[in-house]
Amino acid sequence: FLAPCQSSIWHIDKENKRRQENVEYLKENLSDIKALEFQKIPKDRTHVYYLFRIKVDPSKIGLDIDAKEFRMKLQRALQAEGVQADEWQTMPVPGQELFQLMEGYGYGYPWTDVHARKGINYDLSEYKNTQNLLDISFVMHSALCYPNGKKLLKHYVNTFYKCFESIDEILKVDTSIPLKPI
Repeated sequence: FLAPCQSSIWHIDKENKRRQENVEYLKENLSDIKALEFQKIPKDRTHVYYLFRIKVDPSKIGLDIDAKEFRMKLQRALQAEGVQADEWQTMPVPGQELFQLMEGYGYGYPWTDVHARKGINYDLSEYKNTQNLLDISFVMHSALCYPNGKKLLKHYVNTFYKCFESIDEILKVDTSIPLKPI
């Protein structure tokens, strides 16, 4: 059980560095696409990009379309061209069935425990910003990992530009087509 963990830990710096380099390459080469917004990392922080989230804002390129609808169309077009553009979560964690039903893993535990705080309520209206972020963004993950590098990322960059250069076609994408699972 521990062997895979122990062997992986020796490579973690190399893997983190590759993801950081790959994300920087994407950010630099996609920065001209005004409808895309990337995570802003404070200068005194380091991000290892287990996930790289990309937000979309179609209004920045003059489109009058709901951002979620646009994300869904763009995401399907990118996936059709082989770009890993996935949904990681579709709702805030407190919206998941485990939290909404509060049944836990037997007799309502941990919510029924004598030490549990009383009156816990997972009201999704308290997570509007989180839901909005999930609605208007997608993530990349394993494509950023070692051994993937510039060859794959050049394809990704070219595909993003192809999509935005063919924006009228993107707007016709049928969002009832299922997304590829992670």
